[in-house]
Amino acid sequence: MPTTTTKRRESDLSIPGSSTWQLQEAKNKFSEVVRRAQEEPQVVTVHGEPTVLVISYGEYHEIVQPPKMSFLELMATCPPGAEELEKYMDYEFDATPREVEF
Repeated sequence: MPTTTTKRRESDLSIPGSSTWQLQEAKNKFSEVVRRAQEEPQVVTVHGEPTVLVISYGEYHEIVQPPKMSFLELMATCPPGAEELEKYMDYEFDATPREVEF
């Protein structure tokens, strides 16, 4: 039976609520590791050190392809005071439209 991560060490990849498996046990019970990974991350250790993290495909997909958002939504996520960055720009923005010949 896997152990639930409770003790946090500096060298650990500690994930609250995850289960930890020794490599041999994970190999013997791989189906169970995969089943549990659908619910929460599973940590596999080698010689007591966290080595591999098993997560569901859905969770992986969320990590590598974050939800797409519109430019307006992206701008809304900027921290307050982001407009202060303008003083560090090395150019002036000219919003005057240019003449275009047709």
